[in-house]
Amino acid sequence: MALHIKTINGSKYVYDVKSYRDKETKKVKKKTTYMGPLVNAETKEYAPKTRAVIAEKRAQEAADNPKQVISYGASFLLWECLKKSPLMKAFLRVLPPYSDSFLAMLFYKIIDGSASWHANTWLDGNFAKVLFPDANLDSQRISEMLSRLGNENIQRAFFKSYIGEIAGASGETVIDSTGLENEINMPLTEYSGKDGSNQTRLIMVIDRVTHMPLYFRLVAGNIVDVSTLTTTFSLAKNFGLNPTMVIMDAGYYSSDNIKALCKDKISFLSRLPKGRKLYNDVVLQTTETLENPENIVIYNKRPLYIQKVKADLYGYKGFAYVCMDIKEIGKNKANFIKTAKDDNLTNEEISEKMPFVGKFVLVSNKELTPEELLPLYYARQKAESVFGFAKTDLNLLPLRVHSVQNLKGYMFLSYLALLLSLEIQKKLYGVCTLQEALKLAGNQFCEVFESNVIPLEPNRRLKEVYEHLRVVVVNDSGV
Repeated sequence: MALHIKTINGSKYVYDVKSYRDKETKKVKKKTTYMGPLVNAETKEYAPKTRAVIAEKRAQEAADNPKQVISYGASFLLWECLKKSPLMKAFLRVLPPYSDSFLAMLFYKIIDGSASWHANTWLDGNFAKVLFPDANLDSQRISEMLSRLGNENIQRAFFKSYIGEIAGASGETVIDSTGLENEINMPLTEYSGKDGSNQTRLIMVIDRVTHMPLYFRLVAGNIVDVSTLTTTFSLAKNFGLNPTMVIMDAGYYSSDNIKALCKDKISFLSRLPKGRKLYNDVVLQTTETLENPENIVIYNKRPLYIQKVKADLYGYKGFAYVCMDIKEIGKNKANFIKTAKDDNLTNEEISEKMPFVGKFVLVSNKELTPEELLPLYYARQKAESVFGFAKTDLNLLPLRVHSVQNLKGYMFLSYLALLLSLEIQKKLYGVCTLQEALKLAGNQFCEVFESNVIPLEPNRRLKEVYEHLRVVVVNDSGV
């Protein structure tokens, strides 16, 4: 692409000039395409084409083909839900001059989610082109948009608005991370010995009560979880995220992290890594008493033994909770004995290891009842389900960007798509999944005329989805 600046009546405009060889005359000619008014002379950045220019182009298309049939329901459903959401204002502030392209790309990410170079083809046959007439989703424009979305100032402004005004954070947070395979050579990609691949690591903070993501950041794949906790919360604090409790997995357990949380008077609940001195001490301390009847707890129809003991957490008072699944203990011991015999362990070695089989230990600086303990800890599963939703339903992988700036922009776009998706998914609970709703809605089409759009009739199942979401389909939208 060769961008040229032209001055017309004192105003500056950007044009794309391409050279091509005319097959008939055998001569090199130039094709000039208007891109938009100039914004920055140094970078040749331009604003999107005016609605008048696009409207004129589409009017001509409509004159050539007065009736079009395009996919309607999925984008209509997302648009109606977004208009009712507090996310709407925050999304419109993300890229004000490019809102149409941004929202169209956001919808494409949720509805289709395939490679970006298919986005323009999708837009051409989708109601999103009517909702967002200024949208331009060709590959070059998408790359430029991702670069803008990767800007730290844009992301900081969003997090400040979202955490401070929209999220309704409860104060109880879950922190977890997942590896994103990435073979593209860049500073955020490193070999992860844990998973044996080149990765970028995604860290996310999720509200325990609402189950909604609050904040995310990216680190190189070779940075271990234990070293990221204090930095993550130090960064998030600048956007108004001040947790009163942190729930984390064993990967975040370290003396520095525990001391930092206790010093800041933040409660925490963590699984204790096996092999630590404290783990061995509390398990051996409860060997004779754990299986007493008073330690029986039922969680989700699952019987467990849980015994609480006082513990020293690097100089701070705390509690250790020794847990054992009653149903699984027989299976765990059988597997252990079989492996021990295969490894030719002596009877003394078996006796020494047996007390630790099938047990896990949770630690906290807050005294919790057994009934409170497991629901709190298993809130971590919500983080895992959020990662799963992002990777599968939103097709987060594979990563197809080639610079750190674009990677940050792509992940930010995916994060925003995740927020809207999870919000609608919660509203659909008990009816269907969001992906099922979008598949149903994708089968509803509309006919596009010069002055209006006529949605065709939704089927019975889709009507139920619309009614549940309180979405009203108008026969003549007047678009």
